Amino acid sequence: MLAICNFFGLLMPQFVEDLLARVSIAAVIGPNVVWDSKKSRPAAGDYWACCPFHKEKTPSFHVDEQKGLYHCFGCKESGNALTFLRQYGKLETRDAIQQLADMVGMKVPPRSPQEEQRRASYQTLYDICEQAAAYFIKNLHSQSGTAARNYLRSRGLDDTCSEHFEIGFANDKKSSLTHHFINKDMTLDSLVEAGLSAKSDRDGTPYDRFRNRIMFPIRDARGRLIGFGGRSLDSKAPAKYLNSPETPVFKKGLNLYHHAPARAALKESSTLIVTEGYMDVIALWQAGLKTCVAPLGTAISEGQIRQMWQMSSLPVIAFDGDQAGLKAAERLAHLALTLLQPGKSLRFAFLPEGADPDDFVRQYGISAMQELIDRATDLNDFVWTMANREYSCDTPEGSAALEAALKQATATIQNVTVRRHYEQLIRQKLYELSRQRWNGSISERSNKSSLGPSDELRKSALASATREDRIDRLFREKFILGICLTVPEIIYRFPERLENLKFERESHQKILNYIIGDIGKAKQNPQEFRDTISENCGSEIVDTLIQSKHLLPLKRVINTSGSQNQSNLINRAEMMLKEELDKVEAEDAVRQEFDELRCRDKEDETGDSLKLKRIGKAVESRQLAQRGINMAEVSDYIKADNGVLINPEEKQAFDQLVKDFNK
Repeated sequence: MLAICNFFGLLMPQFVEDLLARVSIAAVIGPNVVWDSKKSRPAAGDYWACCPFHKEKTPSFHVDEQKGLYHCFGCKESGNALTFLRQYGKLETRDAIQQLADMVGMKVPPRSPQEEQRRASYQTLYDICEQAAAYFIKNLHSQSGTAARNYLRSRGLDDTCSEHFEIGFANDKKSSLTHHFINKDMTLDSLVEAGLSAKSDRDGTPYDRFRNRIMFPIRDARGRLIGFGGRSLDSKAPAKYLNSPETPVFKKGLNLYHHAPARAALKESSTLIVTEGYMDVIALWQAGLKTCVAPLGTAISEGQIRQMWQMSSLPVIAFDGDQAGLKAAERLAHLALTLLQPGKSLRFAFLPEGADPDDFVRQYGISAMQELIDRATDLNDFVWTMANREYSCDTPEGSAALEAALKQATATIQNVTVRRHYEQLIRQKLYELSRQRWNGSISERSNKSSLGPSDELRKSALASATREDRIDRLFREKFILGICLTVPEIIYRFPERLENLKFERESHQKILNYIIGDIGKAKQNPQEFRDTISENCGSEIVDTLIQSKHLLPLKRVINTSGSQNQSNLINRAEMMLKEELDKVEAEDAVRQEFDELRCRDKEDETGDSLKLKRIGKAVESRQLAQRGINMAEVSDYIKADNGVLINPEEKQAFDQLVKDFNK
């Protein structure tokens, strides 16, 4: 509470706390909503209604009289009685406090001299801007405003639209506005502080900042006029658009054009539309889309994103369909990633090449624009598209670059929960892309007669995977997942190796994605970790993996009593997982070597001996991995027909698996 009060210059935290403790929040909010008689329990101080901040049919707005708080489960608006009067009633904080005090008969402490002085200074700037807006509107309808009126008509603006946006005109005289206000006993310093006038660096002569420009007044979230944007009618002007400079009340990065009217209109619509410029907002408003805002002539800032999220949890960004608009959208996407919170994100509506919202809606109509907005791309899909456009996956190096770029982007997400879900989604997309492109490349290459291995290489036993090879691969996938699910505490020791795995069975890959995405929970709360995976991937498959006979060595340790049991379990599980990872990685290396070599041009036939050496090296590594058994446990193993040491229980289970598969 102290932080809130200090922010608004109200150094009376105890008074506000006492005031909120006495006031009935239901009495404050009640006149603005209709309580739902079925869900509300007035005797318990529990009230429900349709949210006053956004349009909805089912009551999701909850008021807790006991706690003095409200919260909407739809748009996420929340706060206390003071917050409600400020946000919904659009009252100054001091005025809201006064209204609450009047309700309970409390006397508000007088303002401090410093607060009074600051308030008076700000109010002077608001008044100057209001008078300037009236001056510009008068100019627009005068003889000097003929060209401006003609321009507005050419853009399709009618009188109702001009009145709503308070559009005016600054004539081309050097000091017209400045002299007008000085003649009305307004000081030059006040005009300069308001951003309407400036002084010449050469001789200090005052002049108007805005000349020969159509003027767009800018109001803050509470409707106070704080500055202006001006569009030049001179095609040779250095700047097409000019905004007020930063002033005590005008902060470009903390305000949005058309903020208050758009927020009010959101009660009837759920979509906030963010465009690049003033004319886009105006054109869409006139076409019927009332919930539009725009930044103030600069790139969207962190403060503006937060303001957008206060209005809507999922704004739609509708920038121009040119290269500059796309670049602006990309910069915004990267900034938004760092600020993401659960339930808060962005969508992107992409206009045709060279079109802006103003042009598009005039040419194709409001229905086409609404369709673009309805089909807007989610932020995660836009991030994926940006990375894919920059990096080609036609080569392993390109795929690695794509993966690195996506990891770098998701790493900037500060919220841990959101970042984890992004990482899971990206891994799944990379896995699907890898399968699609690999299948496509094999199909494409098979149709080209110039591609293929030489006869000697084709005779290699590695040229095709046998049925037993595939069964063995699926067995290893199950074994790895079973170890991770049985002893999740060891997963954090193999993050990169697990992340680099690509499982053949889709259900296995899905579980692996969840395992990698929640490594922290695996160590801290293994049971909750398993429950989460069961909920998302299916309890039946998780139970099957954990109950596998191949995990008997672990289960024997689990069932053994003694203080060293947990330590022994961790050590055994770590050893088993490491061995299985070694085997899978070695097998993948062999496959990769052969796959790369068999797709080379036949022109490289002279290199067949080198190719065979490379494959031989990979096979040797695989054989070493297959023999990677802890010799301290050698008594637990038997020799297979090929001389490899294996666990007898594993061999029995594997033989049964082969029989089942061949049925």
